[in-house]
Amino acid sequence: MAPAPNGECQATDAAIAFARDNDVLIHHITGEYHDCGNPAASLAATNAAVQATVGSGPHV
Repeated sequence: MAPAPNGECQATDAAIAFARDNDVLIHHITGEYHDCGNPAASLAATNAAVQATVGSGPHV
């Protein structure tokens, strides 16, 4: 499987390639989507996950 035009390997492409030859069980989940493609975005996603877990306690 070749990388996407932006050079990244996409999980959706891997899932589609796998599903061509295998049964796949799909589970629909709801919630927020966070792009984690760079350190700042990854930190923002981590902070959002912490806030969702522990509420509005002290910020680190």
